[in-house]
Amino acid sequence: MNVLITGGNGFLGQALQKMSLAGHKVFAPDRQELDLLRIDGVANYLVGNEIDYVIHAAAKVGGIKDNSQNNYEFFRINSQINNNLLHGVAVATALREISMVGISSTCTYPKCSPKYPMREDMAAGGEPELTNMGYALAKRHMEDQMMLMQAVSQMRTATVYLTNLYGPNDHFGEMKSHVIPDLIHKFHEAKVENKPSVELYGTGSPMRQFLYVEDAARAIWDILDCGLIGRWNVAPRKNHTIKDVVGIVEDTIQSGAALDWNGKLDGVYRKDVSSAKFLREFSEFEFTSFIDGIEKTYEWYKTHCDNVTV
Repeated sequence: MNVLITGGNGFLGQALQKMSLAGHKVFAPDRQELDLLRIDGVANYLVGNEIDYVIHAAAKVGGIKDNSQNNYEFFRINSQINNNLLHGVAVATALREISMVGISSTCTYPKCSPKYPMREDMAAGGEPELTNMGYALAKRHMEDQMMLMQAVSQMRTATVYLTNLYGPNDHFGEMKSHVIPDLIHKFHEAKVENKPSVELYGTGSPMRQFLYVEDAARAIWDILDCGLIGRWNVAPRKNHTIKDVVGIVEDTIQSGAALDWNGKLDGVYRKDVSSAKFLREFSEFEFTSFIDGIEKTYEWYKTHCDNVTV
């Protein structure tokens, strides 16, 4: 089977390539080969390479500050990427059967819920959190398009809601950084430069689930390989406070720096989801422990980031 991974050279895309299953030929084109910001050429690429499956992982992503300051740009660019790819898939399915797994995020879930953890049928049950509104709405629209396409064609589609990813090849110490790579960068820098304190966003009280990126990739391949359709949450059960996460990262790095919480940009208080549906289907699936995942990520960071002095 020929599988196209959009965003194949990004954070999740590299893990998907690494964890790919035997019997699949993976296509992971760069922007020169397939520019998803241009509508022309997508269908030709799919048909010309005899693509059987698409894992749509391409997206404009960023940390909480970047998202909150650029909501319109996140909505505009991600909507354009999704529209162009899905139109190409719709055209190509007239010539060959293509199945698709669309990668979404638990940030698309409503900012307030009457019940936690949230199930897949609650994903569009209310307004998303303002700090990532643009990204979340673009992902919701992607899922709507996929369902409409499936209704009028033989196409099989699945949407995978991933919780907060972390691991090797992430963005560290940039505007794009999510919480864990940002913390690893800050605490390591404090250790190397002997800084007395580290500034941290928010209050530390929000709660989050965290998913090691290679676990996410394994789950996506499982869903694709079994030909599953519909909505699927993928998240470990444990819900950590940000203060707990900071403590685990600091225990790993041991910078000795004081914590300076700035009280800004906490984001939604909680957004934990249930992976019960996924785990019923894949009862032997095991998530990487959070402490092990942090240690693996920090070792990768020390080895691969050029600006690091160990």
